Amino acid sequence: ITKPISEARPTATDLAMTRQLAEHTRGLHESAESAANRKRVLETLEGLLQQWSNTVAERHGKTDPQASKCRYLTFGSYFLGSHAPDDDIDTLCVGPPHATRQEFFVDFVEMLRHEPSISEMQAILEAYVPHIKLTCLGVQIDILYAKLGEGANGTVEGVDIREDSVLIGLDEKSVLSLNGCRVGLELL
Repeated sequence: ITKPISEARPTATDLAMTRQLAEHTRGLHESAESAANRKRVLETLEGLLQQWSNTVAERHGKTDPQASKCRYLTFGSYFLGSHAPDDDIDTLCVGPPHATRQEFFVDFVEMLRHEPSISEMQAILEAYVPHIKLTCLGVQIDILYAKLGEGANGTVEGVDIREDSVLIGLDEKSVLSLNGCRVGLELL
């Protein structure tokens, strides 16, 4: 164990600079009300994703409730806890093997169009990583989609996306979509 560089008490200048720094960064911290709103937004979107996933499962004749579930994850600055109050939230929907990208970007987008809390929505399919941009209850959200491969073991909820084996059999866009979450988990 090394000794501290200095055990001296802070000077008046040190205290003044600390107050200035705290004042300068005050707007960078999210209020409790804003944090609660972000949580409400994520819960709303997760509920809509589960509705969409159940509809797709019925269409594909899936009767096991676990097989129909999708998983909703955050990544980026929000996941890392380093976001500013007005930053967007980057999210990922991990869908089961039967739920196609086409169904996500057509059916789920149509479902979102009928949700009163959502505005400014657009599906950006031509992007390097296709995603949906929207505003929900004043919070900007980006939603990416990754479909698990046919060889995925277990349910979407039980899959460890950090494992390289989860990438086997995935299309390129699903791999790219998963990378944001995988990198965030590695950083932590």
